Amino acid sequence: MTDDWGIEDQYLDATGEVHTIDEKTLAAFRAIVGAASDGADPIVMHAGEKRVVDRGELTLEDGTTFDVAGALPPDVPLGYHTLRTP
Repeated sequence: MTDDWGIEDQYLDATGEVHTIDEKTLAAFRAIVGAASDGADPIVMHAGEKRVVDRGELTLEDGTTFDVAGALPPDVPLGYHTLRTP
């Protein structure tokens, strides 16, 4: 099952065995991902995934900012970034 943060409560290891993640670990993951102070939920994206954005400002975790319109740039590095939309 995937929660509102995009975190799954199970994973499949290299041998094909399913493991359930305990609630304490899930809570730690959620604390790391966090939630925006304005009440917006975090967006979890995977490498290569496309996301349409009318317009906004993307701030990378290194502080670099980009104005975006239409879609997020295809070369956004992996990491924790902030997208602000009007």
